Amino acid sequence: MVRIFFYCALILLISCKPSPTSSYEELDLLSYGMPISVLAPPGAEVKKEDLGVMQSIIVKGDQYNVQIYSSQSQTIDVEKAKRQALEDAKNGRYFSKIIEEEDGGFIFEKDVDGTIIYDFRHVKIMGDKEFIFQKGLMGTYTEEEVRAMYEAVK
Repeated sequence: MVRIFFYCALILLISCKPSPTSSYEELDLLSYGMPISVLAPPGAEVKKEDLGVMQSIIVKGDQYNVQIYSSQSQTIDVEKAKRQALEDAKNGRYFSKIIEEEDGGFIFEKDVDGTIIYDFRHVKIMGDKEFIFQKGLMGTYTEEEVRAMYEAVK
């Protein structure tokens, strides 16, 4: 009986692991020109870039680097836009495999000369604007860190 209680308590403790985004705070990006919010580590830095036909915002923090692209949407169908992003990722030179796929986004793996790199894409459409969220271009992150970034932008 004591063993059963011990195993139940152990399972309960393991399942109560805090969410990787539990320490993140909501960050409103409207003042940077995008009517969206993401979860980000406290004190995250935000940088805006105008790329002509699209806008880019980079949000950087501790083990966190998210880039958001905003452009004119070609569709109102989020799944169609996600399928295009998925096709683009699969056609990438270093694409290795899809880790997880769900409505509006996916996490994938790249193999760059034996170095495994994790990345994600998440698509949102608001009115006539399409927002594509991805891991920032600089830095290497673990699968768990990339999952936390992905969850933070959904």
